[in-house]
Amino acid sequence: MLGPFTSWGYLTLVPTIRIAGNKLCPIGIFLLMLNFIQIDQIEVNPDQPRKEFNEEHLEQLASSLKNLGLLQPILVQKKDSHYQLIAGERRLRAAKLAGFETITAIIREKALSAEEALAENYQREDLTPLEVAMSLESMLKNTTQELLAKRLGIKRPTIANFLRLLQLPPPVKEALASGKITMGHAKALLASDDPEKLLSSLLKKGWNVRQTEKAASSKDPVLLQAAESLREKLGTRVEITKDRIVIDYYGFDDLDRLLNHFGVALC
Repeated sequence: MLGPFTSWGYLTLVPTIRIAGNKLCPIGIFLLMLNFIQIDQIEVNPDQPRKEFNEEHLEQLASSLKNLGLLQPILVQKKDSHYQLIAGERRLRAAKLAGFETITAIIREKALSAEEALAENYQREDLTPLEVAMSLESMLKNTTQELLAKRLGIKRPTIANFLRLLQLPPPVKEALASGKITMGHAKALLASDDPEKLLSSLLKKGWNVRQTEKAASSKDPVLLQAAESLREKLGTRVEITKDRIVIDYYGFDDLDRLLNHFGVALC
């Protein structure tokens, strides 16, 4: 994407391009940042959030790379005598399939934290909802939802919504990871008493999210409205049946936050 580049208070017509972090960079400087790196010198970060790769899509990308070349460089950081991948694993895998020996890359001088790696992939929409959820769960071992939300620049309920996906039964998780259903479908299935049975129905009938929500919420409308009001007030999933109220929480910090709403303190 081309755009103006501002320097010393003057607007000039130097062409620019968007790089990692959605920042504008003059094309001349951008080209100087590019490096040609041997593919066998690049290792994948074991903590990289993205885990799922569609083999058919990789084959298609590999074919495109053979015809057009790599249009967007990958992002790496130096590690000892080799390089560690930060962003672009799909492009790296496709380049290997295409038989490339080298690949264009930008070398990042500063090491990337787990939070930055998640944000980088999240901004590029390279992660499945479950990959985001698992990464968030891992990072919450050392921080709270509120602090993590601030560092990632997202709202706390967004984190809670992703974490809820981890409660889904395996068949629903597989459908979400493979792209058979969307995150909206998955959130609707969470409200169902039998998510697997409802999953089978929505796949057979091709329901959209609204239709899935309607099927999952075929309960007493008064109880549904009460649960929705509590969910908005507490910022977490709430289920109300004729004989119980279930309030989800994610870790002791979240439990303490919820108890404070009711004037109760953890011992």
